[in-house]
Amino acid sequence: MTRAYLVLQDGTTYEGTSFGYSKTNLGGQDGEVVFNTGMTGYPETLTDPSYRGQILVTTYPLLGNYGIPNWDAVDSYGLRTYFESDGVHVKGLIVGEHQDYPSHHQNSSPLGEFLIRHKVPAISGIDTRSLTKKIREQGVMKGKIFIGNVPKTSAAKTFNYDTDKEDLVCEVSTPTVSEYGNGKKRICLVDTGCKFNIIRKLLSFDTTVIRVPHDYLFME
Repeated sequence: MTRAYLVLQDGTTYEGTSFGYSKTNLGGQDGEVVFNTGMTGYPETLTDPSYRGQILVTTYPLLGNYGIPNWDAVDSYGLRTYFESDGVHVKGLIVGEHQDYPSHHQNSSPLGEFLIRHKVPAISGIDTRSLTKKIREQGVMKGKIFIGNVPKTSAAKTFNYDTDKEDLVCEVSTPTVSEYGNGKKRICLVDTGCKFNIIRKLLSFDTTVIRVPHDYLFME
């Protein structure tokens, strides 16, 4: 098993085992470290645009037990059935324990295999309770994931990624105009990181949803 490390901006280092993508650069994988308290729904969380640029810590102690459903399955509107977007938005995943051998009738692949395919580094075996308490008490902070070892250079202490300086809305917004449904009421949805279930919920009210980019020019 390959060792992996999460280094926080305050210098705290957590050591665990890599079970995701392992080919991070020498400078590590930067991100804003946040936590999620959900007991289920990690396929949806990993693809939730609101987690763009963040390293996600899950407070539930075991992840991966029901695997990952079929990525290519779509509903009648052409939206991915089991996910919240067309991509994985987290920059890293931190869990207490992960399951390599999932059991579920909708399972298509293990969590680790899914993360490798989408080039997301992940660490298990970390005391996520301690890490969550630190974030809760001290506030969200920057962090880095290193696979194999922490380099003895300034790179380990340099945090270049800053979500406040990134145009995250542009990154997660749709680039084109799309129309869903054929209901009586027409809704214009400005996509600033819209989840697929928001679209599905709106469509349940006999509507037509027109999804437009965040910078759509309404006056033209």
